[in-house]
Amino acid sequence: MTNISSSGLAFSTFDPSIQVGFKAGKAKFDKYYEIISKTLIYFIAAVLDPCIKGAWIEKHYENGKTLLNDVRKYIHEIYPSRKLVGQSEEKDCKYQGL
Repeated sequence: MTNISSSGLAFSTFDPSIQVGFKAGKAKFDKYYEIISKTLIYFIAAVLDPCIKGAWIEKHYENGKTLLNDVRKYIHEIYPSRKLVGQSEEKDCKYQGL
């Protein structure tokens, strides 16, 4: 449990009850983070967040390109390209940044 934080803070210097609480909280966080990171909606939300976008996913996940392709396919299924009323020819509506 030593040096768990990125700041290098040694948790072994804290009271044992705090260490137990931290371990339990970290275990709960890890459990739900694993569940969330296996759902496509998590990555859709990440792509739609202007601070994250696709580059973060590519950098932090080994299968980042595959995940982004899955997001792209899903969004195109939900919001397919369509011809607008009064438009003489159909324009390709690509979702920029995905």
